[in-house]
Amino acid sequence: MELFEYFDAHAKQGTRQFIDFIVMDINMPTMNGISALSKIKRDSLLKKIPIFMLSTTREDSAYAECLNLGAVAFSQNLITVTNLKEFSVVCLRLLKPTKL
Repeated sequence: MELFEYFDAHAKQGTRQFIDFIVMDINMPTMNGISALSKIKRDSLLKKIPIFMLSTTREDSAYAECLNLGAVAFSQNLITVTNLKEFSVVCLRLLKPTKL
């Protein structure tokens, strides 16, 4: 199921804010991650979902564009399981509610 078909299916059920966070690669087959990020952040309900972007690209422009569009974090070089685990820990720390 495509990303936005999945969102639409839940919207019809009234469960649109059903996702805690999204981890998304910039290089996806149908719609690239930057376009998907932009579309999600334009949606009044979906824009609240934290998005963490992944890529093997070394382009600073991609990094800046993702953050400007509202991504919480951007990680490069997630080629190994260890790197993915480390990125997951960072994502969870960023999502953890801060104590006042």
